[in-house]
Amino acid sequence: MSETLTNDRDIDTTARRWLLVASGMFAVAWGGNEFTPLLVMYRLDHGFSAVVVDTFLFAYVLGIIPAMLICGPLSDRLGRRPIMLPATAIAAAGSILIALGPDNAYMLFGGRVLSGIALGIGMAVGGSWVKELSSRDATAKPGAGARRAAMSLTAGFALGAGVAGVLAQWAPWPTHLAYSVHVLICIVAGIGMLSVPETRTATVASKNRKLLDDLRIPSASHRRFLFVVLPLAPWVFGAASVAYAVLPSLMADALADEPGGGYPVALSAAMAVIALGSGFAIQAVGRRIDTPANARGALVALSLLVVGMAVAAWAASVLTIAAALIAAAVLGCGYGMALVSGLQEVQRIAGPDDLAGLTAVFYSLTYLGFAVPAVLSALTETWPGVVTYPIIFGFGAVMAAICGLVVRVRVLRTWRGAKRARGEAAVWSDKALGSPRCMNTNGRAPARRRRFGSESMITALAALATVGALAGCSNDPVTTQDSGAAEEVGTIDLQNVSVGAELTGATPEGSASAYGNATLEFTAVNEAETETDRLLEISSPAATSVSIDATADQLVIEPGTSIAAGQAVENLDAGDDGTDRPFTVALELADGELAPGTSIPFTFEFERAGSVTVDAPFDVYEPGESTDTARPLPPEVTPAP
Repeated sequence: MSETLTNDRDIDTTARRWLLVASGMFAVAWGGNEFTPLLVMYRLDHGFSAVVVDTFLFAYVLGIIPAMLICGPLSDRLGRRPIMLPATAIAAAGSILIALGPDNAYMLFGGRVLSGIALGIGMAVGGSWVKELSSRDATAKPGAGARRAAMSLTAGFALGAGVAGVLAQWAPWPTHLAYSVHVLICIVAGIGMLSVPETRTATVASKNRKLLDDLRIPSASHRRFLFVVLPLAPWVFGAASVAYAVLPSLMADALADEPGGGYPVALSAAMAVIALGSGFAIQAVGRRIDTPANARGALVALSLLVVGMAVAAWAASVLTIAAALIAAAVLGCGYGMALVSGLQEVQRIAGPDDLAGLTAVFYSLTYLGFAVPAVLSALTETWPGVVTYPIIFGFGAVMAAICGLVVRVRVLRTWRGAKRARGEAAVWSDKALGSPRCMNTNGRAPARRRRFGSESMITALAALATVGALAGCSNDPVTTQDSGAAEEVGTIDLQNVSVGAELTGATPEGSASAYGNATLEFTAVNEAETETDRLLEISSPAATSVSIDATADQLVIEPGTSIAAGQAVENLDAGDDGTDRPFTVALELADGELAPGTSIPFTFEFERAGSVTVDAPFDVYEPGESTDTARPLPPEVTPAP
């Protein structure tokens, strides 16, 4: 029995629910960062040393990392709701404990750990929940889940720090009022999340599997994770901690002789807001910077961090408010771009069964950056006058440049492999590409691919594509036909996309009623090495409905395999003849310019790769005309071992 998927899915009830989960992430992020601008207050007014205060800052990392590494995979096993819902209550408990013990190091430390646990749950589980809810939002653009999660966290970090700093500087009860505001926010956000539906239900199979097995994240060994995400991740909060923890502390000492002490808590809050506000702003345009092919987002982030650390070194030398604010803004841009591009990389790499787990690994790496203030304080106190902050920040700029070089080398290596593969293909098929039978319907030769991945995989795919091109240009009329449109998104390669309809002749040509039995044909190849993807939906402004008549299993695209609608598809593990039977995509056309030879835009949405729009050529056939033209099979692909 098959199920019919349409673009009229009932998504309105859940499409905007991501906002409620985002509010929960906002609340736990508020609690995680409201303490930061108050570091100066605890050091100046409550007698704690710089090392102890910076240890308080790092303490919540001790809650964040275990919470993410355990709760992320646990939510993959049990669902998002039961793990995420307690997060706001834990965050509120952390604020209450901190408010009750402003002079007690143990209570401050314990409260920070609770804040970290809540934030860890929010980042790993809440971020995955937002991503999955965003995939049901018809208005969401590719990568929306990562951007929404990153911006929710950044907004919470910024407003939590800003409000807490203002209240502590000028409002009564400086050690209590800010935390009371946070408790109220947690209550409201927690109630709001109660109405959000589950997006990942627990399965019976998970009950028979050891939790330890769920805690293993195989995709963390993915080469793109190791050579793109890993060099980037610690800089996320490494940059942030320099911007709104280290520099404000230096400025507080420099302004101590100013009238009123220079309002150190307010200045610390302002630097946090500027840094995180800059990060929020750049995340809003991150989708235009980041690309799945060449890690441009990561490279831009590391470039900003090189500049930011250099400016921080200058600010630490001159110790002026203007210099400090400039440094905070640049470092904030680096933080924001690093966070959103890192999350987008993770969501491309992870499969549906380890999305929260790999997200947790990424965030755990990012929070290593919060050890920076404590380490720097210890170094400068151990070797005063020898190890200075300008020297340390200058060294940080060099290290950021080295990390950028690692990412760049990885990108160049895969790009050169792709270039060599394309060069070989050109030698074999230049003559074939000139044949009219190998032209696209627009009269142009098919565009050469740009695929960034394993060099051996690229070469193999290029060679196989060449064989397919030569076969398609033979004199056999059975295997010669226009290839249709082609497009790529993530690791998915769409091929032979076209629309066919029967010409009824009942009404003038150009009206939708002039055509019947309209169908969409395509092949979707998953060129990933390890990640499975799934076709979720197809839509078009030229169709009132698009119905995919397929079982759920038929829409799953394993690594190195393909699916097809209306045309043959060859997979190595698909049975005796190596060929899967295609499914059908039926259309109800809307009125418009539907004359033969025009193109119709279709948007394909994939679970991992995201959305892509393809202009499919439109053709018609007479009633009774055979449409079984035996299209050539797509290039054979080899599944990853």
